[in-house]
Amino acid sequence: MSGGSGNETARADGRRRHSQSISCSIAVAMVVFPLAVPGASAQSIRPDVLERVKHATVMVKTSWSKSTEGDTPLGSGSGFFVNATGICITNDHVTDPGHGKNRVEKMEIWQKYNRLTWRVVTDSGTDEEAVYSANVLYSNDQADMAVMQVLDEDGEFLETPNYLAFRPSGGVEPKTKLWDLGFPGGENLTRSRDRNPPIRMQSGNVIELSRSPGGRIKGITTNILVNQGNSGGPVVDVDGRLVGIATLAGGGDGGRSAIAILIPADLTMEMIRVAFEERKIPAGVDVEPFLDVLTDAQRVFQIPTTPRREDYACMTLEEGGGVICGASAEKDITWPTLLGDITVPSALCAYVLCDEDDEYGTVLLDGGDRFRIVLDKAVVPFTPTGGESRRAELNDDIASIAFALPQRQPEIPSGKVFLIGGADFHLALKDPSGDVKFDSAAGEVSIPIEQVTRIEETDGGDIGLHTNFGAKMIGSFVDHMLEGTLAWTGTRIKFSFKDITNAELRIVDFDQLAGRRELRLSDSLSTTDNRLVKLAGLLDAGDLAAAKPSLAEIVERDVFNKLSKQKKEEVGRLEGEVLMRSGEYEAAHAAFRKLLRADVEDVRWHANARCAMLERFADGRFEGGKISEVDVFERAAEVLADEHTREARRAIEEMESRLGFGADAAKRTEYLKLVRRADQTEESLLIANRLRGGATEELLVRLWRDLADLHAIEISRLRIERQSLQEDSSGDRDAPESKRRQVERKLERFDGDVEKAAESYGEAKRKLSEAGFIIDDSDRDMRNER
Repeated sequence: MSGGSGNETARADGRRRHSQSISCSIAVAMVVFPLAVPGASAQSIRPDVLERVKHATVMVKTSWSKSTEGDTPLGSGSGFFVNATGICITNDHVTDPGHGKNRVEKMEIWQKYNRLTWRVVTDSGTDEEAVYSANVLYSNDQADMAVMQVLDEDGEFLETPNYLAFRPSGGVEPKTKLWDLGFPGGENLTRSRDRNPPIRMQSGNVIELSRSPGGRIKGITTNILVNQGNSGGPVVDVDGRLVGIATLAGGGDGGRSAIAILIPADLTMEMIRVAFEERKIPAGVDVEPFLDVLTDAQRVFQIPTTPRREDYACMTLEEGGGVICGASAEKDITWPTLLGDITVPSALCAYVLCDEDDEYGTVLLDGGDRFRIVLDKAVVPFTPTGGESRRAELNDDIASIAFALPQRQPEIPSGKVFLIGGADFHLALKDPSGDVKFDSAAGEVSIPIEQVTRIEETDGGDIGLHTNFGAKMIGSFVDHMLEGTLAWTGTRIKFSFKDITNAELRIVDFDQLAGRRELRLSDSLSTTDNRLVKLAGLLDAGDLAAAKPSLAEIVERDVFNKLSKQKKEEVGRLEGEVLMRSGEYEAAHAAFRKLLRADVEDVRWHANARCAMLERFADGRFEGGKISEVDVFERAAEVLADEHTREARRAIEEMESRLGFGADAAKRTEYLKLVRRADQTEESLLIANRLRGGATEELLVRLWRDLADLHAIEISRLRIERQSLQEDSSGDRDAPESKRRQVERKLERFDGDVEKAAESYGEAKRKLSEAGFIIDDSDRDMRNER
């Protein structure tokens, strides 16, 4: 492949390597929370950015054969590179002919096709076109994504300097301009045996962001029309960053166009994280673009290809892959960074990644912070096992250091945090202070750090500075000094933006992040009625004094009677909230019980969760406080949600252990018992999901997938038994009439049971579809069987 670097942010001095990602999100409790990206004023992609995106987009071909090489085409789609060593993303349905099938059908399809092979075409349709083999490292049917490793002619990782950075979904809004790239029509449009079709591009806009009950963006609706063959291709913004993966919606059969519903980039990042956790991505790949997602649920950095131990730090040598074991000898380590010296506790250091043939490296801290360091100035206090303490220099022989696992979990910061994300650092700061001094065309200006939103390098080498009051200035930084406290480590640092070329900045309230709170009332309303929106907003703000008269106006008989049934249910929900927050727990419980069969689903499950809370804490007290107080309610809700989640997880694991096939399949009584237990588990998870802002969505998807498999197994078992009964009865022609009628009744019961199981199977699939995409490891056993 040819062309410039995919995520090149280097200045003219070339001090940054091409594989450095500019991704700028911070993950808390396995949820990615993005930095805001100011809308670009340009409505077209710069030629150099477009060339990079084109070089990063590939055609993916799937074939099958009983021999060692695939020779029968099954189809083709699009894909794109996401790092410098050939990791490629596409749709699962592009690579797997069993996509979308139930467990039984998948096994049958995989047995039929025996051996699948994949080819990736780079620079398709050009003089630089090349075709490479690829392997599917990890896939997920529900998320419809596959992670592939593309190999060069020698079977090594393909060097791919052109790849895409991610734009987190939180920075995407309706009307955001997008560009779709891919190969509509696929290999059917191949012009000759020696040349595949050229890449095609079209533009459009975001129309709608669909969200799950927990607030997670599960799909991005666009007005871009795509065709078969576009599947798996990238959809990017004006900066060439991945917004989502194109899939078909609203038709698209028979070659017809359909609108593109995008799989959000957030999900792609989560897919890559799980692939690393499952150890599907091999050692030696370029991990820098994925650093934002390589933290576990405890916010501990974990790069499975470079494992950390509890008992010692490992210093890995480049030559021969040798490892020197030992421990960090000092409490704190001072790192020479591009922001100045930063001293942090050694117990929170996770990794040092040294760039090959470069003078810079990257330090990763547990919690998610990271920063670039100057290697020839860095020393690490180190005591090798069986040796003496010394201060080890980071010389050319050291490829990386994996520090010992922390003895305590990093504490998630509370309150407002200033997030700084860029090519050279990613920091969460508490109480930042100081003014950024900038020499613009209009003269020198001084701007408080909190007002800076973006720093970017222009084509001419100058710096572009964006602010939250709408200013965009071109110029250069003047010497200045800023201060702040690292939110994860609690250490004070001083730093300057003078040498920074690319960064995005945002103030985020960590207490309001998804997964740490319930979805706000104003965000979950099913109506845009101004009166209800105003009331919900007052309750969200905790202004009960203003909420009561606002509610009184709406429930006045003449006003209330004119409302639709949907709005009346919403009013009932808000009335219950006012009663609960006023300490009238019995009245609130009665109000919510009336809504347990509401037509509006969110109202129904909101009421269900409130009833569970009011029954669990009947006297309204928790830890010396009252659940009528918002902060006490949130703590109590977390306790109740955890109780429901633990029990549900045990039930799901028990259910999965009892799923079987063929002769081992559960009999009718066992099947019905499992279905009843699943219904109870679903209710518990939905309550917990409501109380914890979508925290159990992954378990819900896992349960619905298991239910779909359970119903599919039951349908298969019933049909086998029915066929056996029918065959046995057909051979007994001399059987009396009473016995024949008995057989007919049994066959009718079989048909009725199959119909009920099929309806239940369809309902589970519907719930999966409506839930959106969740990355989990529920396909793991199936992949192993394959």
